Amino acid sequence: MVKISALKSDSEPAPVLWMCHDCGGADQLCPHGNRDAPLYTSPPTREWVGLTDKDIDDCYFAARQPDFDIWAFAQEVEEVLKQKNT
Repeated sequence: MVKISALKSDSEPAPVLWMCHDCGGADQLCPHGNRDAPLYTSPPTREWVGLTDKDIDDCYFAARQPDFDIWAFAQEVEEVLKQKNT
């Protein structure tokens, strides 16, 4: 009997094609197997990473110059989330 868990894959999906940036021009599909950038049928799934309480505090204090600026706070939050999720 085959266990169901053995059939389940926890890894990222395999790319369907690879793109080569140096093969006859930018972003051409490479006929001889150079693997510069993977191409997927759908984007790989990643778990979202949110902000910790310390991250929020850091963003808040960075936005206080000298008074609190909501736009600066939003930009700080956006920057931290980009760093954590890319």
